[in-house]
Amino acid sequence: MKIVRLLTLYILGFFVGTLSSSLRADDIVLLNTAEEAAMGRLALIQQETKEIRASYYILNDDSTGRVFLAMLKDAAARGVKVKLLVDAFGARNFTPSTLYAALQTQDEAKAIIHSLIESGVEIKVYHPPIWYKPFQLLVHNFRRMHDKLLITSGHFITGDRNIADEYFDRVRFKSTKTNFVSRDILSRGDAADKASDYFDKVWTSKHVQDHVPDSIAPEKIATATRNLKRYASQIKKSKLWVEKIPKWKDKIKESVKVSFISDQLDSGLFGKTQVNGSKEQVLQLINSAQSRIEIVNPYVVLTKDMRKALYDAKQRGVHVSIITNSIQGGDNTLVSLAFDDEAHELIKNGIDVYGYENSHINALHSKTITIDEREAYIGSYNLDPRSETLNLEVGVRVQDPDTVRSLSEDFEKLKTHSKIWNTANPPNKACHVLMKYLIAPLLRDQL
Repeated sequence: MKIVRLLTLYILGFFVGTLSSSLRADDIVLLNTAEEAAMGRLALIQQETKEIRASYYILNDDSTGRVFLAMLKDAAARGVKVKLLVDAFGARNFTPSTLYAALQTQDEAKAIIHSLIESGVEIKVYHPPIWYKPFQLLVHNFRRMHDKLLITSGHFITGDRNIADEYFDRVRFKSTKTNFVSRDILSRGDAADKASDYFDKVWTSKHVQDHVPDSIAPEKIATATRNLKRYASQIKKSKLWVEKIPKWKDKIKESVKVSFISDQLDSGLFGKTQVNGSKEQVLQLINSAQSRIEIVNPYVVLTKDMRKALYDAKQRGVHVSIITNSIQGGDNTLVSLAFDDEAHELIKNGIDVYGYENSHINALHSKTITIDEREAYIGSYNLDPRSETLNLEVGVRVQDPDTVRSLSEDFEKLKTHSKIWNTANPPNKACHVLMKYLIAPLLRDQL
């Protein structure tokens, strides 16, 4: 255990530091690769002594999900207070009492949840379906918590990664799933207080309920407990932990202005009450651009306000470029088809649009925006109606030329696996034509 703690401190270097020290600005690390993202989360969980808060849209019952839960249970066993908040739809593998998982949740997943609760992990679910309130059930079905957030004392990680194999490069060849191109950011400093405040507001709100799992045989819970302990022990002895420690000291950027972004929880009935939330912050960024905007986003279905902001930027002489999933290469064909005509229109008006296609990593999931050479957005926000009006979203604005430069370099790398949209393969399959012209227009505001 002593060796593990020393390794953890080395991983974070002075980034962990003395948590009670006064911080004038935030220190940050971009978590670009799956290995960096995994190590960042594991290290934060392992070094925490007080409280861990985690909120995720998707938490899958796969190897990544089980390791993550095993480390949370391990922390709780050390006396750390652990709060886990999941979305009822996105984390349906682990919420067997909800409508969405009625037929697919296995006994082992139920046993894992029981084991976590027995060890002191508190679990709540965002917008679980309530059968005796059909109108609320209908409304809540479209209103999701799209957060990806891990918070410890003075630190947090956010970005686009959910807790599932496909976000950590663990989907194997011939699988029906695909690995994603993702990006997170780890921040230490004052912005963590804002992230904590946001989490607490959601945690104590009327939008969440304590998770009460279905009953299950005690021997299955005991087996799950042994398995979780084994997972935690294995990860601490693994090459990922012991041999492949990233050079964090070389990656840390000190004294950076970081602003945590979240949406208002007291949302309207059918849409978010926008008070300086994700939409406003993203629009502020785009409207402030003077020379260059580079957008990486997997699901683009532009709303009226976002479309106007991009066209206004182009008229100011700003060079605007977008990389999104192509029709052939993405994981959500319907969204790409809904964007197809608009992509051609953007190109006609001088905005560069690229469709990402990579046979090795099949789909984008990264959500970043860089503005000029001074500021960037990293978070969960898609450029679509759901993120703008329905879902809770989180992210950060980072004012730092070096961070922008790093993201711009990655933007150029993504372009090497992309095609200008109007030169890529058009929707030529009969099913694509049907989806584009009949289905996509009907569901556009829910994409």
